[in-house]
Amino acid sequence: MAATSRCCLPGRRHRWMNLMSGRVLIVDDDPALLCGYRHALGGMFEILTAANGKEGLGLVRKHDFAAVVSDMRMPGIDGLQFLGLVRDLQPQAVRILLSGFCVDTVKGSINSGLIHGFVDKVRGFDALGHELQAKLKTAASSA
Repeated sequence: MAATSRCCLPGRRHRWMNLMSGRVLIVDDDPALLCGYRHALGGMFEILTAANGKEGLGLVRKHDFAAVVSDMRMPGIDGLQFLGLVRDLQPQAVRILLSGFCVDTVKGSINSGLIHGFVDKVRGFDALGHELQAKLKTAASSA
């Protein structure tokens, strides 16, 4: 799903009142989830989406991002590999891994600085919004 695609859900106001601005890239091979993230987080951030790591890297080369979020399991390049490349291209960007599966390497990846956080997809769209807010606030205070 390209960054310019339309969302499949009707508009609604999100309940978060304190909006944080910033451009966020979300990479996932599930078009329905990309649509949901765009809808749920669009009031907080400028959301761009990509359907795979290759498409995501193209966007990372064209735009600056406050944060980049990637699914772990995708065809081609996986989420950790993708976020490693993002770290090389945009070291200032907060990097968050999404997965619906238990990922043993997540703790080591956080400790090594490859990623800043992990969100279990089962926790839903709000969990990613809260994680983005927390990690971006931390990044801003340490800059």
